[in-house]
Amino acid sequence: MRSRTRLVAGVAFAAAVGIAYPYFELAWKCRGGAVDSEACTWGRAYFSLSRWVEPLIVAPIALLLITLVARLAGGRRGGRS
Repeated sequence: MRSRTRLVAGVAFAAAVGIAYPYFELAWKCRGGAVDSEACTWGRAYFSLSRWVEPLIVAPIALLLITLVARLAGGRRGGRS
């Protein structure tokens, strides 16, 4: 895979992770019988804010991790990344 295509795929995947993260976090905090927990209450209260802020924080971290894993995997195969 060419480096530019790999970068575009990494950015798209990181954006998807950043967008999905607030939904998974709220689902985790409000799972099962924990609907009345303080974490679930605060999670629901700040959900509209976290939908916009968390992707700006999570997506770059995810892209960094994806790039790091791709480089390490490329080095083990003996090829260039």
